[in-house]
Amino acid sequence: MTGAGTDWTALDALPDPAVVVAPDGTVVHATPLLGRLLRRAANELAGRPVAEAVPLLEETGRDWWACRRPLDPDPGTRRLPETELTLVDHAGGHRPVLLTARRAAGEQAALVVVLRRGERRRRLDAARSELVSTVSHELRSPLTSVKGFVKTLLTKWEQFTDAQRRQMLATVDADADRVTRLLGELLDVSRIDAGRLPLRRSMIDLADVADQVIQRVD
Repeated sequence: MTGAGTDWTALDALPDPAVVVAPDGTVVHATPLLGRLLRRAANELAGRPVAEAVPLLEETGRDWWACRRPLDPDPGTRRLPETELTLVDHAGGHRPVLLTARRAAGEQAALVVVLRRGERRRRLDAARSELVSTVSHELRSPLTSVKGFVKTLLTKWEQFTDAQRRQMLATVDADADRVTRLLGELLDVSRIDAGRLPLRRSMIDLADVADQVIQRVD
C-alpha cells in the first residue's frame, strides 16, 4: 500500500480524523473529520507538505514533524506510539490531540496518521479520577464500620448480650456485602473502559431500587 496508487477513501469512515502522508512528506489523503478539525476543506490539503497542512507541536512548542521525522525510512518501526501533541488549525487555534501513526506495507509506504481529540481524553481522565475518589470514599465508610464493630466485639465480647452481638455481626455482614458490591462495580467500570463488559438486559423493579437507595441514605 503506497501513496498515490491506493484508494484511501475508506479512512473517511473512521471515527477520528486521519491523514495519509506520502514518503516525500506530501498529503495524499485527508479525511473530512480532519478538515473539520483544521477548519478548512479536506480536499484542499492534498498535495501540500504535511508539516504545513497539519501543523503539530510538541509540548515545548517545536514542530513535531521536524523533530520526530516520522517519514524517515526505518524498517524496524511500523507503528509510532501514542503521543500527546497540539494541532494548530487554519485560524491559528490550538487543539490538544493524541496522535498514533502506522506505516503501510511496502518499500515506499505511506504513513497513516490518526488524531484523537485530546479534550475527550482529558474529560475521561477527569471522570476516572473522580470515580476513583468516589469509590475510595465509599469504601472507607463500610470498612471503618467493620473495623469498629470487630474491634469492639474482640475487646468487649462479654459485655454484650447475644442479641447485641448478632445485631453487630449482622451490620458487619451487610457492610462486607457493600464493599464486595463496590469492588464489583469498580471492576465493571474497568471492563467498560477496556470494551470487555458483556451487557445483559433484564427487568427491574424501579420502586424496589428507589427503596434501597433511600435506605442507604437514611
